[in-house]
Amino acid sequence: LKNAHPEHADALKGLLRVEGADADTHEAVKASVAALAKYPAGLLKSLRDYGANGIHAGNLGLVDLNNLGYLRDVVKEPEPWDDRASWNDVGGVYTHRERTATTATLQERMSPDRAAHVMLNEVGHLIGDVHGLNGHEDLIASHTRLANANRLRPYFQRIGAGDRAGQYELLAEGFADLLLKGPRRAMGIYDRPFVRFLQRHLARFGGPALPPADIPYDAYATPQKSCWNPG
Repeated sequence: LKNAHPEHADALKGLLRVEGADADTHEAVKASVAALAKYPAGLLKSLRDYGANGIHAGNLGLVDLNNLGYLRDVVKEPEPWDDRASWNDVGGVYTHRERTATTATLQERMSPDRAAHVMLNEVGHLIGDVHGLNGHEDLIASHTRLANANRLRPYFQRIGAGDRAGQYELLAEGFADLLLKGPRRAMGIYDRPFVRFLQRHLARFGGPALPPADIPYDAYATPQKSCWNPG
């Protein structure tokens, strides 16, 4: 990352931590770190400036990374789309308490492509939290619209249209799909208004500019504290 994307490497100083004996040469770990360059460098810097505490990657189990040992053997909430019994078996997590995004490539024996997607997803959660996009009216409207049109997988609909946890997953997966698959494919997966919502936010931090007709945006003038209050 340092050689290929020096601006991104500089933005991630003090934020990115790579763990594990062979992490610097492990293909999936390298892919997860390289994927961070898909986000604008200005956005990554803003995460650090607005209170994010870390982005972690490594060829270890999730509970062995980023001081997440407190999740060891903790049973996950049962989900019909996910048969993993505990956090020991999960390959990525965003933790609001620490404001950190973690990708553990060993856990799911991730391919490089999968590791890149997981990293962008978990950082998407971090963006939603520290930039105040969680609870944004455009995100709520997108989730409700897509759910009512049967465009969302069960993973995005914990209790139905407008569901809060589902909104957060939609935002994170939306960022990952947009950045890895491009806007046209992302619009096919979701719809144009949702993808434009994501693109406008990226553009605020140096991402590709949109046509003038797409520029109006009522996002917060500055990142706000997340509306999510766990517990």
